[in-house]
Amino acid sequence: QIALRDGSNTFWYNSQSIPLSGIWRTYQVPIVYTYTEMSKSTGKHLLQASIESVRKHMPNNHIHILYHGREDEAFRKWLVDHDVEIHQHDPTWRPQIEAMRKNGDPNSSHLFMHSGNYFGTWQRIDIPRFVNAEYALLLDADTIVLQPFTRADGGLDMTYCIALSAELLQNTV
Repeated sequence: QIALRDGSNTFWYNSQSIPLSGIWRTYQVPIVYTYTEMSKSTGKHLLQASIESVRKHMPNNHIHILYHGREDEAFRKWLVDHDVEIHQHDPTWRPQIEAMRKNGDPNSSHLFMHSGNYFGTWQRIDIPRFVNAEYALLLDADTIVLQPFTRADGGLDMTYCIALSAELLQNTV
């Protein structure tokens, strides 16, 4: 039955002990991005390159984007044309994030220097509100996918809760 659903939102059977993606390569991990129109314009171009790399190497994966803003209709059309599911993201907590940014030290992080880029890093906390999947992979806009992967590539020791990575890691997938 799981195979008949084409692996939609299902990656493992029997509490991770049977990795079905090793048998059927239908178990794609949903890819998630965050974006705000307040970000620097280079972020949009990097995001487009990242999405195109996912589409090239993993054409059947679901791609989601938590999208903040309503002005850039051409970019929203580009996302739809590339089969990206857009989730309008207008969180009520945004003013508190902006207050935190204004009180931050730009010497400790470049993100404090730009309102849109700082907010964009916080958008990820709402991913579970929009993406209904057992696992999802958040990609930064500057991530380029060079080969296909599935949940099985993460191994059996993947956490059930949250995973973080260092900004300096390279060639991890």
